[in-house]
Amino acid sequence: MSDQYRREISQLIEDAASLRAAIIEEGSAAAEARAEATKQLEEAQSATSKLTRETALRAVANANRKAVAADRRICELQRALGANLNRQHSKKRYLQFALRNEQSLVDRAAGQHDQNKASDAKSCADTSPDLLIRDAAKIPGKHTE
Repeated sequence: MSDQYRREISQLIEDAASLRAAIIEEGSAAAEARAEATKQLEEAQSATSKLTRETALRAVANANRKAVAADRRICELQRALGANLNRQHSKKRYLQFALRNEQSLVDRAAGQHDQNKASDAKSCADTSPDLLIRDAAKIPGKHTE
């Protein structure tokens, strides 16, 4: 019996050793699998961050393109506005000049009218009835009494 126990104990020791070896082997394989999974996870995160970075860079590039296009449009509108303001300013100066000329003509015409009125009033005052009779006598074919 003791040989049988010894054999069973030896067998148990061998089984334990093989289990230990299997556990070590499995642990090693599990560690390798864990390391591989960790490596793949890091690669995936890196790829994700690269994609995120690339996506962010694309978004920034698109935003920059839109900003440049908006700046161009603003410049075009400012140029058009400036040209419009220049035209309005030129038109205003022209109209002011025309108004000044018209006012000057009106003032000259009013002054001329006033002078003519004064001249007419003076000439009417200078014509007395005696002078008119004398002037009428000088006209041939007209006789005054």
